[in-house]
Amino acid sequence: MSAATLVEPVAPPTLRLAPAEPAPLRRRKRTWWAVAFVVVLVLVTQGVNMLHYPYLEDDEGTYFARAWAVFHLGSLTPNTYVYDHAPLGWIQIAIWQLLTFGYRFGYGLASGRVLMLLYGVGSALLVLAIGKRSSGKVWVGLLAACLFSLSTYGIFYHRRILLDNVATFWILLSLYLLVGRPNLTRVWLSGIAIGIAVLSKETSLAVMPALLLLAARRTPKVSRLFAVCGWAALALSICSAYVLLALLKGELFKPGTLLGGTKAHVSLVCSIQWQATRGHNGGLLNPSSEFWHTALSWAHSEPLLVIGGTAAAVLAVTALRRDPIISAIGLAALSLWVFLGRGATVSAFYLLPLLPLLALSIALVLGSGAGQLARRVGRPASLAAVGLAVAGCALLIGIAYERSERQLWTGNPVGGQIAAVNWVRKHVAPSSRIIIDDYMWNELHVPPAGAPTFKDAQYYWEVGEDPKVQRVDFADSWRNVNYVVSTPQMIADTAEQNFPLVTPALEHSRPVAEFDTGGWRVEVRAVEPRVSNPLPATTATAQPSCMRYT
Repeated sequence: MSAATLVEPVAPPTLRLAPAEPAPLRRRKRTWWAVAFVVVLVLVTQGVNMLHYPYLEDDEGTYFARAWAVFHLGSLTPNTYVYDHAPLGWIQIAIWQLLTFGYRFGYGLASGRVLMLLYGVGSALLVLAIGKRSSGKVWVGLLAACLFSLSTYGIFYHRRILLDNVATFWILLSLYLLVGRPNLTRVWLSGIAIGIAVLSKETSLAVMPALLLLAARRTPKVSRLFAVCGWAALALSICSAYVLLALLKGELFKPGTLLGGTKAHVSLVCSIQWQATRGHNGGLLNPSSEFWHTALSWAHSEPLLVIGGTAAAVLAVTALRRDPIISAIGLAALSLWVFLGRGATVSAFYLLPLLPLLALSIALVLGSGAGQLARRVGRPASLAAVGLAVAGCALLIGIAYERSERQLWTGNPVGGQIAAVNWVRKHVAPSSRIIIDDYMWNELHVPPAGAPTFKDAQYYWEVGEDPKVQRVDFADSWRNVNYVVSTPQMIADTAEQNFPLVTPALEHSRPVAEFDTGGWRVEVRAVEPRVSNPLPATTATAQPSCMRYT
């Protein structure tokens, strides 16, 4: 009988489950996916076609020309600086010009628009970070960043070289440094950031009280006084550099006063007084004022942020006042509204610093409401409510896109403007005396290699207001003007202001070349004394003597 072979039983294989991914790692991944999405979103919405649309405005040329003067002429402007704006905004543009070695990206002002794209990406990422840190939820920050980045009104103006875009980034950076767990270093860096914002665009002053209150509420009681005083000292010391600049140049006080002396000069005090009262028409208290007219236009163009964001800001200040961050953001938004409604001139792009604050107000109020709803009726009902709210936001964004200009990604008015520059280079003698829209200044004064330089091409505002330009470049006579390169903005401003030299030069000129590739007409006009084309008669609104060029 053979011995049986004993076989050891084989244990069944053990099923090993992959360890669950830690929650902090999942949150980090979601955050980085949100960051990548926001960057791509801004690059697409703001970046696509930004070099061709919208048309190049004279303000863009002005700030870019002033930036060029900083390092190449050692001054704040190519001509007389009249303290119309603090200079730190275009000094940042000058640093960008230096870092890029003057690379043109196709044409001169294109470089500035690329910089605005970088500010746009930075601002959107700060909105994302503020929303996430304030609520503890990635989706809240992502929603705020999307509302901000998808604003058609914002896309139109974010592409332009505007000081408001620069200031918006620094306001958001100052706010970001105060959320989360602020320490003394972050609080003081926040004060530095808001100081830079104010010197980039003065409207940033309106949000300083809300940020100061947030700094006080967010810091521990033991170090609160030290932190708040440091924040205020750093912010105000940076802002005071503007006053110190004017004082050192002897241009702080009005001429003819005890401290201003008798010699005619521009004055910071005079400029501030004039800017504060310019276009005064009642503001918030007058239903027919320029403020309400512009606000209604904003509400029509951007209903979600202007109407919904403002309502959310009110809720943040009232119903959610115990939350220091949400209420401070709402207060900052409402403070800007009050500032815009003070009764002075309200330009279309003054809405830009408000857009991220309104977007954050909507997202944070919605996030807070979703949390309270989840605790009361359960998570499914909360998710359903959030879904409906986001769908409503998407619907209003769609309405805004339907109302917006359809050429954001297809229009090319810049093509005609650049064609006009090329025509001047080819057909006009470099020694010609030309009155131009400032979008052309960089192209004619700092041309690409091989192109002629037009040293006597001057911005129409400076020809109309600067006695030095009138005397040196045109010998105080419109008959010495050879060409006027006109735009709709030049025609409107000249008709309103009745500029010396510019008005008669336009009236005695005829078009020799016309360019229009998208609704912004540029005409090269030869000045001929026998031609007569009177401009419409209007009442000029001249600046005071201490605000004019000297």
